[in-house]
Amino acid sequence: MLLKSGQEIEEIQHHFNEINERISQQEKAIIIIGDTGEGKSTLLNYLTGVPLFSKDDDFGDYIIYTETSDGIDINDRSISQTTLPLCRGIYWDCPGFGDTRGPVQNIVNAYSIYKLVKSAKKLKVVVVASEYVIKSTRKKEFLNLINNIGETFKNTDELVQGFCLVITKNNKLDAKKVRACFHKILEEQVDQENFSQSKRKILKFLSSSESQIVFFNAPQQEGKISDTDKLSILEGIEKISYLKKLDPNLLLDDGPKLYIKDLVEKFHVDIKNFVLLKFYPAVQIYLETLIDTHLGTINELRKFLTNISDKLKNIHEKPQYFENNLQQILLIVEFIQRNDLKEELLKKFSLLNFFNLVKPESLEIKGNTSSWYDYISELIKEIDVLTSFKVYSQERLLTLEGIIIGTEDLINAMNDQEISEISEINVFSLNTLFIDKDIIAPGVNLSLISPKLRVVGKRTINLKGNSGPLHQQNKANDGISFTKERIYNEIYEVNEGISSQIINNANDKMISTKEKINDETNNEISSVEEKIEEKIEEKMNGKDGLPGQPGYNGGNFYAKGSIFFDLSSLTINVSGGDGGQGQDGGDGAKGFDGTDCGEDFIKQKKILALISREKMHTLSNKESGVVDKAIVFTKFLFTFNDKHEETYEYFDPGQKGGNSGRGGIGGIGGNPGSVEFDSPSQLIENPIILKECKRGADGKRGNAGHGGKNGPKYRGVYINERVLPALRGYKEFSSESNELDPQSTVSDGVMNAMRAVPAASSAVAKVALNESVKESAKVVTENAFLSSFTMTSVKETLKRGSSIFGFGAAESTKQIAASSSYMAYIGNVGASLKQGSNYLIKDVFRIGTSESTKQIATVSTSVYTGAMGSLGVSLAAQGAFSTASAYLSSYWKEEPHKIEDNDEFALDGKSFDELNEDNIKTPSDQFPLVIKEKEKLYKQFYDKSKNHKFVKELLYLERTTY
Repeated sequence: MLLKSGQEIEEIQHHFNEINERISQQEKAIIIIGDTGEGKSTLLNYLTGVPLFSKDDDFGDYIIYTETSDGIDINDRSISQTTLPLCRGIYWDCPGFGDTRGPVQNIVNAYSIYKLVKSAKKLKVVVVASEYVIKSTRKKEFLNLINNIGETFKNTDELVQGFCLVITKNNKLDAKKVRACFHKILEEQVDQENFSQSKRKILKFLSSSESQIVFFNAPQQEGKISDTDKLSILEGIEKISYLKKLDPNLLLDDGPKLYIKDLVEKFHVDIKNFVLLKFYPAVQIYLETLIDTHLGTINELRKFLTNISDKLKNIHEKPQYFENNLQQILLIVEFIQRNDLKEELLKKFSLLNFFNLVKPESLEIKGNTSSWYDYISELIKEIDVLTSFKVYSQERLLTLEGIIIGTEDLINAMNDQEISEISEINVFSLNTLFIDKDIIAPGVNLSLISPKLRVVGKRTINLKGNSGPLHQQNKANDGISFTKERIYNEIYEVNEGISSQIINNANDKMISTKEKINDETNNEISSVEEKIEEKIEEKMNGKDGLPGQPGYNGGNFYAKGSIFFDLSSLTINVSGGDGGQGQDGGDGAKGFDGTDCGEDFIKQKKILALISREKMHTLSNKESGVVDKAIVFTKFLFTFNDKHEETYEYFDPGQKGGNSGRGGIGGIGGNPGSVEFDSPSQLIENPIILKECKRGADGKRGNAGHGGKNGPKYRGVYINERVLPALRGYKEFSSESNELDPQSTVSDGVMNAMRAVPAASSAVAKVALNESVKESAKVVTENAFLSSFTMTSVKETLKRGSSIFGFGAAESTKQIAASSSYMAYIGNVGASLKQGSNYLIKDVFRIGTSESTKQIATVSTSVYTGAMGSLGVSLAAQGAFSTASAYLSSYWKEEPHKIEDNDEFALDGKSFDELNEDNIKTPSDQFPLVIKEKEKLYKQFYDKSKNHKFVKELLYLERTTY
């Protein structure tokens, strides 16, 4: 039994390694094979240009030798001179068949041929046999050579197409004789049991005319060998085809096969060492390099890492997957572009395939995968940790933690959150943080902490505060348009309480105490005017637009790292938010059109319509006739009357339009945030920092309301006879004299008191008769409403109220109170005369004389009694006739009629260009970013993960603040 030692196994392994180093992948090769001592090395020297020489061997023969160191040693034919394949260009000298140096060399020889055949993409085979082998009597050596060739290659049909036979040491043979010899041998061996199919095919091809058989003749004299045979040999080799699918089929004797099992076990150990010492570190280095040099996004990086992880997961722990596992490792080695490991692994594959080819049938090759699979599992875990990250959300704080992480991860996390609920974000990376996506987080405090921060492309981190919110209504309320009925309600509402109180106060002071009315009453009356005017005007004016809301503050940015890449490609915007838009002002209301009420106004002889008064039929008037003067004189004797011609003109004016509301001023921009970097040294590159904000757009002013269209204009002339007109303040006037108040100039106390009698009679009478205060107020309101539907008319009416408003003549009330004794007389006489005249006129001209006589008697009794107590019977009678004459002698000289349609309009409201800045708001205080708190949180994360392979230490020395 053949004994093997560990030294021999080491020797074989050593030769395997040498062969792997010597034979690499090549495009094409020509291998020279044959038995030991047949001249393969000599032929290689000859074909590759090494000078050959011959000399006498002292027995009459000539031997060939070389004189240069370039030549391959040529020695005795019994011992092979080739331990390992030798190469000259594309020619390879293979170990000889029938090597006598034992099983170690046989295994090395077999692997050499196997390696040569598998390493060349295209191959030609040159078989060397000496003339002696061809001519041997029993042909045993030649048949062994044919058998060795057939057993060395599987596909014989392919082999013969690239097969060339070179007969060395030839003296007498030629191709024709050799083919005939081969044909004869073929016929002799046809029926032999040990004559294999491969031998038959090779011999059949060699005996045919298609075979390439050339000769390397033996030298016949001493000296340099000529190149004559070389040319013919090269020509024969040129004629054969390159083989592309030639597979080796090596067979070992039982002795060498005993070594294969130990070689396989040694192979398993080598695989384990390869995985532990080369493959595992190589993958880690690749991962680290990939992270350090990756210029793309975090997702692209994770795809690379996941691809590697998937390939690693294809490696199985079970032994039966050993060869598949090696194939997966090869794919990973190719993926990580480690050509050195790829070549080494390919050599191991070559050995494995060789072992499978030459091993004993009983030997099953299963690798001890479990001895190194833990390292594969560890790589998978490391990649899983690299590709994962954690997201924490607590109240308004969002935190991301991972070994490698990107802002794209942050964007995805923010999409899962309500961004309006986030005020602070922490992104912590223990290796590299990729700023690979733009961040939009208005007003958020953002902290990025990582040993390395890399900006991918042109990126923006936008922490600009939100703009000030818009007002719920873009435009302030418009003014309210009024109808006449609504103005009546507004006036009545204001006057209802105030007017009643004024009347009560005035009556109490005039009638009960007879005291002078103090200034408070005047103030109260003035307050009525102002409140009416302010309330309606306020409602008609458009409301001022509100100032814009202030912008929200910009967020703060903080970054800490040992290395920053491409910071100049980063823009950080921490501007305050733009101010909100100011509210547009409201539109002023349109004034209503004047109505067609001028005719009624004139018919009622409203004092506002009176434009002139001219006295008629005076005794001094030269144009008056005798009759007229007689009438005037008679009335002078029997009445207190004078007659005037009064001209009335009036149109109902349109209402003035409401003023426009002012536009609100734009809101103030928010406060900018801060930008701070912590790094080991001053930053080489600087990011672009934006700290800008704009004031909000100003609101637009509203549109002024258009004035209402004036009503038609009417005219009338009335002949008016009055009792004691001079004493009552009625005098001649014209509108051209600008005396718009014909009763405002009488200064004498008595005259004023007399003038106030008819003015105050209505209100005083109502109070005296215990009529309601509310009704008195309503009288005022109705008179004001009928006088004019504009605030100007209301105001003028109040000023002229001595003849229209029962309670509004404050000055007249004062004058009445000024002379108590005289007032008592005038009050009684006036009331009696007025009542008496009404009965007189009514009865005489309407009811009939008999009934009138009774009522006159009744009235006369009342008048007489009053008169006797004062001035006497004549004055009482004269008063009664004065009233009757005034009533009968007044008439329309020119009936009220329309004189023009009046196309004019009341004034439009005013427009205001200035902006409303009232109560403008300022931005809130900036929310600070506490850096120490961020560093504390990062250190906690680092301490939990610092033992991981890819965790880097974070350095910090200097702070840069923008």
